Amino acid sequence: MTGSDKLKPLIIGKSKKPRCFAGVKSFPVDYTANKKAWMTSELFAEWLLRIDKQMKIQKRKILLFIDNCPAHNIIPTCQAVKVKFLPPNTTSKSQPLDQGIIKTFKTLYRKEIVRKIISDMDDEKSTVIDILQAMRIVDKTWRNVTTTTIVNCFRSCGFVLEAEKDDTLMPIIENTDTDDREWARITSRYGIAEETFDDFVEIDNDVAISGILTDDDITDSVRGTEDVDDVEEVSSEPVHRVSMKQAAAALILLRTFTEQLSNVDDKVYAALNVVENTIDNSKSQIFSQIPICASPHAMMAGVGTPTKMVFTDVTAQFPREFKREANVRCMWMHAKKYRDVRTTASVSLRWGIEIG
Repeated sequence: MTGSDKLKPLIIGKSKKPRCFAGVKSFPVDYTANKKAWMTSELFAEWLLRIDKQMKIQKRKILLFIDNCPAHNIIPTCQAVKVKFLPPNTTSKSQPLDQGIIKTFKTLYRKEIVRKIISDMDDEKSTVIDILQAMRIVDKTWRNVTTTTIVNCFRSCGFVLEAEKDDTLMPIIENTDTDDREWARITSRYGIAEETFDDFVEIDNDVAISGILTDDDITDSVRGTEDVDDVEEVSSEPVHRVSMKQAAAALILLRTFTEQLSNVDDKVYAALNVVENTIDNSKSQIFSQIPICASPHAMMAGVGTPTKMVFTDVTAQFPREFKREANVRCMWMHAKKYRDVRTTASVSLRWGIEIG
């Protein structure tokens, strides 16, 4: 057992289309929604079928142990996933998640929240965390739950081969004095009742996370009334479209920052390379999708007389999101009207992206 194979987390919210999702096409974690933000039998069945499809594509078969949560009462037929229930009333002893994985995840997640609040306090601004930001924090947190923690939690529940038994278990992540000091700053500033950071970590222990939706909830879902933004949701920052040029510049800045650090793990450079390849591939996809058409007339730069010439006009052909990026440089030669003038001109158009 390595503990290295983690499934992508699923976040359940109340709004199917939060404002902060505007313009976002890829998410770091999975997302769905219902009126109560609960895990239901239907959502669990849908999630299980997605995992089954994923395993079939990877040509793998897995054994999935689950507890007796009410939302787990509908198990669809799967080909690559075999489901086994843990013994009833033994979750606290036989469920690896309850042995420290959830606690570690929540601790790391709350640490990120505290850092965000402290940073905003230093900048003298209020803290607002929307669903998209929460998804990013969840993704970072889950990736930071170590394989050692996962393996040890499974071992403590007896999920270990005889040959792999090891009495030396690494400790689960604990809170530090720094966490308590930072939390004390926050409680002092905002008068929060939770006295310690550990109290903050456990603040949602009694929150209902699963259940059965009422007929009205189901009716609302079918009618699509949940598609509207929640009134309570506030976007913490305006949504800005990032151009290819801006993304490339940001990557260069990040590379420069990384190179100024000491003893940087090679995984960091590998990750930067993945980002760079993603940007390059996106550029290639854009250019492969640009339709080219010919315009019979154009105004030669510096001449002012309509001249029939070969001219590639791509002004209105770009996908909407790539307009306003930069100038298109269109190059052409040969003007019929001026036989003795051989011109190569560069024309700046108002719309489009730089392709030359």
